[in-house]
Amino acid sequence: MNLSNAEVRDRDYFFVVAYNMWAIWMGMGALALVTLWNSKPVRVALLLIMCLLPVSNLISQYKIHDRSQEFIALDYGLNFLNSVEENAIIFTNGDNDTFPLWYAQAVKDPYAKENIYPARDVYPTQESKTAIAKANNYKNKCLKGIRKDVSVANLSLLNTPWYIRQLRDQEGILFNIPDDQLDDLYPQKVKEPLVIPGPPNHPEMGFTMTIPESAEWRENEPFYRISDLAVMQIVKDNYGKRPIYFAVTCESYINFNDYIRNEGMVGRIVSTPKEGQIDPERLLHNIDVVYNYRSIDNKKVYKDENMKRLVMNYGSGFVRAANYFVDNGNYPKALEYINKAKKFVDDELKLTEFYTNYYSKTGQWNKLDEFIDQHIAQHPEGWKIYLSYIIAHLVDNYPDKILTYLKKGFLLFPEQEYFAQLAVGYAQEYKEFDAVQKLLNEVRPKLQYDISGYQSDLEELSKQKMSE
Repeated sequence: MNLSNAEVRDRDYFFVVAYNMWAIWMGMGALALVTLWNSKPVRVALLLIMCLLPVSNLISQYKIHDRSQEFIALDYGLNFLNSVEENAIIFTNGDNDTFPLWYAQAVKDPYAKENIYPARDVYPTQESKTAIAKANNYKNKCLKGIRKDVSVANLSLLNTPWYIRQLRDQEGILFNIPDDQLDDLYPQKVKEPLVIPGPPNHPEMGFTMTIPESAEWRENEPFYRISDLAVMQIVKDNYGKRPIYFAVTCESYINFNDYIRNEGMVGRIVSTPKEGQIDPERLLHNIDVVYNYRSIDNKKVYKDENMKRLVMNYGSGFVRAANYFVDNGNYPKALEYINKAKKFVDDELKLTEFYTNYYSKTGQWNKLDEFIDQHIAQHPEGWKIYLSYIIAHLVDNYPDKILTYLKKGFLLFPEQEYFAQLAVGYAQEYKEFDAVQKLLNEVRPKLQYDISGYQSDLEELSKQKMSE
């Protein structure tokens, strides 16, 4: 059987029928072999060998399939649910960050522990109170796990009208589009600003977002999907009445990026836009006290590549905490939390943003150079990482260091012409035409492309500046 390229992981259950047919043929073949010989000793020997084959398979595969000490999937669901406040709505992305939550809610697991934060900055209306009470009454009858008050909304399923109805009728999520119009929803552009009203008794909590006409984070897709429109409608109808969160694993925050305040494994929608918002108190309490990390350190528990990727999401919380301490000048704490992050992140290259921030803030430029040489320079996509983290950080914070690190970029990645484009842009922005021209002359013999055109552009820009 051929699997499509779109499959995100190995799916052994696709082959169940083939395995069963294979087992039948093996059994028939084994019986045929036994009947070929009349000698009893030979038959006994064959029988022993055939019995040992599945035993050998059991021994070789036991560790991979043993789940007796594996709590990673359970803790993943618990940690998401226990992150959010009472009666919260949380948007999740796909199977991996949805099924563990549903399991934790549905099944009475003796290893599951519950944490409930009281809801803050929400003012439920009578309509929302009635909807929540009805949903909780239904879920308390059907579910036996923890945090049944939380409504889990899967972004993939939100493309279907039946699931929108289920969230409305069984999860208490307000969705103010008439029922007879749900089947008529279709992908479309949005040409008006998105107005998120505050609750009736606190209208000042509302906000208005200017959003692009289409989902710009998806290539070659000129419309918003039904799920995108559903998310906007849910936020519009429930904001200020229930806490609303996105799981950090979501592919997109549906234009709410600057309105997300990170609290660990989740980000809460707030009314004030700011890039990279965090709630440090809630973040630290979640990652240090609330979350369980069982089985991660247990070498006896087998972890496939998919599980390792999931575990790395915990590391991002510790990295955020470390960056928070760097920005506030608490460098010992920053190192403490970045060392905790390394428990979950297996490649220091993924910590580039932190080390760039930390070494620059502490003036350890030689350490930053060592990190670049050891981790970035050798990577196949190193030049992109260098531009995205090193140069971008310097542009925002240390413009006096840009020329130094542009030179380093030229020498580390002599085939990448983009550095020459950046150099010309830097000269134009900071009027450093002579300094950049000198840099280009210095690195020119070591580059794998011709930069004479860029030098001509610099001369022309310099003449224009002098004539002004």
